[in-house]
Amino acid sequence: MSELHSQMRKVLEKSSSLVPVFSFSETPLTEIRKLYAKERKFWNSGGPQLTTILDTQVKGPVGAIPICIYHPDPEQCLPVLVYLHGGGFVLGSIDTHDRIMRELAFNSGCAVIGVEYSLSPEQKFPFAIEETLSVLKWLKQDLQRKDNPAFNIDPERVALGGDSAGASLSMGAALNYKKSLSGLLLYYGWYGLRDSCSSRLF
Repeated sequence: MSELHSQMRKVLEKSSSLVPVFSFSETPLTEIRKLYAKERKFWNSGGPQLTTILDTQVKGPVGAIPICIYHPDPEQCLPVLVYLHGGGFVLGSIDTHDRIMRELAFNSGCAVIGVEYSLSPEQKFPFAIEETLSVLKWLKQDLQRKDNPAFNIDPERVALGGDSAGASLSMGAALNYKKSLSGLLLYYGWYGLRDSCSSRLF
């Protein structure tokens, strides 16, 4: 495949109109993160509205890990998808991927937990994977022990997923997790160093 799909071409054109063109090699990372957050605001507008969106924290390997729980039906005890955002391991947040997680919760009928994992280069590999494992441990152990009805999440039905860098981190966490998961939802992750035609073309 040597051509972009027409829909993807429109997406890229819209993204280019939202922020000025910049060089990744010459622009400070702090500025790139600001531009990315600005561009993502457009894509986060609209979408389904959920009655329950709860910000809280989970104990991590070092300090607290912010998480956001999206629950489409607070009256039901639902399975949960732990979701890791994309952004090349250096960009992104729960906020930049808010609509994606709202869409997943609304259309899947399960709760979604967005994880604000630590970015690189401030934290080195595999710290973000260790944080993800901490969230899974909280779901499987602490949440079950506390039996906290405020979350109304079934700790026995847990899936893990993400997009791009988040999919790669999810795969890494799944391979290191000592207990079974209900499934993986991985969007265009980066799982190895092998070159590909699409990576060179696009």
